[in-house]
Amino acid sequence: MVKAIIQAGFGNQLFQYATGYALAKRLEQQLVLDTSFFDYVKGSNADNIRVNNLNLLRLDNPKFDSIPQTYWKYRYGVLLRKTPFWRLLGFTSRVVWEDVANCREFQAELFNGIERYRNFEIYGFWQNTNYFKDVIADLKRQFVPNYQLAGKISKLNSEISSNADSVGVHIRRGDFVRLGWNKGADYYRTAIGIMRQNLNKPHFYICTDDKAWARDEFKEERDIEIIDIISATQDIDEFFLLSMCHHQIISESTFGWWAAYLNMHTDKRIIIPTDAQGEIFNQDNWTRI
Repeated sequence: MVKAIIQAGFGNQLFQYATGYALAKRLEQQLVLDTSFFDYVKGSNADNIRVNNLNLLRLDNPKFDSIPQTYWKYRYGVLLRKTPFWRLLGFTSRVVWEDVANCREFQAELFNGIERYRNFEIYGFWQNTNYFKDVIADLKRQFVPNYQLAGKISKLNSEISSNADSVGVHIRRGDFVRLGWNKGADYYRTAIGIMRQNLNKPHFYICTDDKAWARDEFKEERDIEIIDIISATQDIDEFFLLSMCHHQIISESTFGWWAAYLNMHTDKRIIIPTDAQGEIFNQDNWTRI
């Protein structure tokens, strides 16, 4: 059994699933997705509460598991990952702890000899495509909604899919503003200007966690539309529409990264921040500005 600990936002969830799936497939073992994190943080005062969205995708039948009262062991256990003392927390199977401070580096040594273990758990963010490069086609097949798109979303999907000049724009604010990672309006205006110069008649679809800010900044732009969906599946709906655009302008968020990475168009144009960190942003034909 391979158990992947799923946590944080949707982009991170996709990386965690992808790494767990690749390991389980290589070792021919059952994949279990531990979603205890989401129940564990309910009722907290965090400014950006997350929810599990993997159950809304057409995944290859993983088993979901949640025991929220035990999640604290992972949070404290990762601090002890270089010592044997984590065993005192009660783990009965091997745990592979990522060095989360360097989660965008390929930490291949963590999985040396892993085939010796019948059961193990992986805890981390795994933001590197080398963990799952051999199963990318499988993942792209699975990373689609497992439900029928609602009327408004279906209409937008048809509109976006039929327009070779559709441009998805992901603006991440929220906790990025507090952490100083957000990109200001100038970055997006410059990127939009580049797309206007290189495309025939682009139409921009903004997905953001701060719609009020986006409306205030781009209210005079007739070719810019802010996607505003209120539904139980909002995150997946917006992600799916963003990924269906022919081209993308993204922040350094993994949500936007996955939308661009899953873009199937061979002539796509992707614009990213010049200081975006990690191998995941070193993709062919992605432009830094």
